[in-house]
Amino acid sequence: MKCAWCGFALKTIEIAGEFYGSYVDFETHGRGEANPVFCYECWQVIKDRQNENMQVAIDRRKRAFGGDR
Repeated sequence: MKCAWCGFALKTIEIAGEFYGSYVDFETHGRGEANPVFCYECWQVIKDRQNENMQVAIDRRKRAFGGDR
């Protein structure tokens, strides 16, 4: 297996988190099932970003895209 975010190869014991369920691909309008796994570092980033204040996310978007796009 490999981390779905950073792409590092993982041993089963190194998996820190996993999503399991349905997905929708809005580009192709396809649907399916997925279970991406994540290493410890990427799992921590996912959890931290889900728990952060919305204003932090808005500011990150402004820095990435330059303004209020």
